[in-house]
Amino acid sequence: SIQDAVVCGNRLRVLTRRASQETIIKHYLIPEHTRTGSSTNKTVVIDDTVGELQLDVASPGYRVIPYSESSNDENGYLILTTDHVLYHDPSRAVKIGRTVGSVVFEAVTGVEPGRFVAIDCDGMLYSVQVDGQRAEVQVDRLGRTGRGNSLSYLGDGLLFVGSESGDSFTLQLLDTPDPITKQYFTVLATHMSMCPINSAVLCDLDGTGRQVLVAGCGENRNGNLAILSKGISL
Repeated sequence: SIQDAVVCGNRLRVLTRRASQETIIKHYLIPEHTRTGSSTNKTVVIDDTVGELQLDVASPGYRVIPYSESSNDENGYLILTTDHVLYHDPSRAVKIGRTVGSVVFEAVTGVEPGRFVAIDCDGMLYSVQVDGQRAEVQVDRLGRTGRGNSLSYLGDGLLFVGSESGDSFTLQLLDTPDPITKQYFTVLATHMSMCPINSAVLCDLDGTGRQVLVAGCGENRNGNLAILSKGISL
């Protein structure tokens, strides 16, 4: 089954999981006329496998991300699995990895050359730094926020954490931990969300006979109670 796919230079990297539970990166050569934009076809079939790489891990892969420290067309790539972060640069035969424990990544985004930020299913943020010259991958925990399903780097150290199961956040990344929270970010803004609404009940909270709707929203760590009154006709 295909887990993810991304274009790296003149190659299409496809992260797959075989029935034997092996995690494989397959490499497909992208036709030259497609890369130069001279093709008039709307659909291009790429079926020429030029190689594959078996990952030396038992865990399933989640994402493959293009990244290279060289200008060669054989661009490198970063792979996230449930317990490893791997970096491979075919042009320089560099293949390095780092164990991160039992982690299920939800999203990842590039922050600056050689550095990425990822979030797991429990809302923990990670800094992932790649140094291909020294053959090192460094993974550090930045702190925990609400569970996010997408990450977007906005520049100037600003990171947006989007969630399908609760509030979203705009964070300011820090080089040193916050003296109070001990986390490597501060929350600049909380973008409230009522999704998903799991249950709701009418209540007279102050004994005045004024009915409001109290809803149970969110999931897991993102769960909260919301009092809905404005714009509701009861």
